[in-house]
Amino acid sequence: MGRVIKLECIVCGKKYPYGQGVTIRLADKDLTFHSKTCALKFVKSLLEKIPENQLKPALKETLNEYEKLLKEKKKITQKKL
Repeated sequence: MGRVIKLECIVCGKKYPYGQGVTIRLADKDLTFHSKTCALKFVKSLLEKIPENQLKPALKETLNEYEKLLKEKKKITQKKL
């Protein structure tokens, strides 16, 4: 049998098998988290450290993107009389 590759959560240090958990590639780094809770904790901390004037344009663009997706989804699922 093959060896199981173990990854380590960068937030809590828990080791977990490759293929589980959450991996985010950001700024040429692979960030590995054993759970979505640890991933969210890290992302929240990261966002709080970004200056507001740098965050606003990306936030606006992302909000617009998801608003558009929601409108399209509602249009598709809307009952047709």
